Amino acid sequence: MDPHAHVFLSLSDRRWHVVHPALASAGLPLTSGALDQPWAVDVHSRWPAGASTGPRNWRGRLLIDQKPDRIRLGPLLGILTLRDAQGRLRGNAGHLAALCQTARRLGGIAFVFTPDDVDRTALTVIGRLPHNGRWIDALLPLPHVVYNRIPYRQWEQRPAVQAFLAWLAERAHLFNRGFFDKWQLFRWLRAARPLRPLLPDTARATPATLRAFLARYPSVFLKPCGGKAGEGVLRVTKTPVGYEAIGQSKKGMRQSAAFPRIDDLETWCWRWIGHAPYLVQQGIELAKVRGQPFDLRALVQKDGRGQWQLTGIGARVAPAGGITTHVPQGGRIGNPQVLLAQALSSDAAARLQDQLGSGALAVAHTLERHMPNLAECSMDFAVDRHGKLWFFEANAKPMTFDEPDIQRRALNTRVRYAQWAAGFRTGGKRG
Repeated sequence: MDPHAHVFLSLSDRRWHVVHPALASAGLPLTSGALDQPWAVDVHSRWPAGASTGPRNWRGRLLIDQKPDRIRLGPLLGILTLRDAQGRLRGNAGHLAALCQTARRLGGIAFVFTPDDVDRTALTVIGRLPHNGRWIDALLPLPHVVYNRIPYRQWEQRPAVQAFLAWLAERAHLFNRGFFDKWQLFRWLRAARPLRPLLPDTARATPATLRAFLARYPSVFLKPCGGKAGEGVLRVTKTPVGYEAIGQSKKGMRQSAAFPRIDDLETWCWRWIGHAPYLVQQGIELAKVRGQPFDLRALVQKDGRGQWQLTGIGARVAPAGGITTHVPQGGRIGNPQVLLAQALSSDAAARLQDQLGSGALAVAHTLERHMPNLAECSMDFAVDRHGKLWFFEANAKPMTFDEPDIQRRALNTRVRYAQWAAGFRTGGKRG
């Protein structure tokens, strides 16, 4: 049997239809979703008149997995998010729509949903599908695979959301269950001996550890354990007359101050930090191109065979006077090969790219041992002025990569992984 079938949702009567010559004659029940639920669809051997085109039908492709007693259709990939106080779905709408469109092309139905869209008794979901520039609702079985894209840490930590995630994980393949805690992440990685040379000296931030690190290093960074995109980061540098502190808040706003005494520095830093948990980390003198430091962003994902792969490497260059390279904080996109070639010798640049790829995969394997069903993460690396590679952090909810080729591969790989995780045999193909 051909492993692909066409599917469409008739928007006039909200009925699902599957077009496949052999399905109608197979005489087996059709199932889909996490629990192999019966799925009421109309089966056709060829396109019904007027159904294949037009704005009144949502069209896509499904994969077929024939069993002795049933035929499975899928995969269904649910993209989980939440609504804000105004009832709006949160997340990058363009990225969500692109993932849904990629599934339509490669085989599967990807849709956006929230916990409130799930009927836990009937095990059905009201999913949202992109169609002609808008979103439409569709009734679907509980998805085979769920991609957690809840955008904010504090939202994800709500008791009701945690209870829903636990309920969902018992029924569907939920990958990337939650955000990383930066301190816990460093403890995991530090326990893996081969990774230790990549890690800067790092500790929980306290007045005692700040003083100890400033006695040891010319500069240190204070980073929120739950931060993102460089928000809330502080850099403290020793000067001939004391200390200089630069703090980075939202939207690239920076505050700086100078202190002759460490007691005054501590008071200012802890006023900035408040009650949030922070790390203190050894400052690294990064390699520079035209006086601007840069770092490297690696995206690793599980592919259509369930194996880790390096999807791509990007680069970000810090703005003048900036303390991080994040684009929301004023950084700019760079070409990693060009930057490395300009900062290092050609041989050293080639060796470092190989080391970065193997290091990123080693980090992913280590993190997976502590976070089952981790299937993707982005990582920040950097090179110091001597050509040594350093790991800075990992993100379990990777932001959209600005490099079009990396983003295209990332979308394809997410769908291929969903096909594999849902048990469809064509999931090993690369998109």
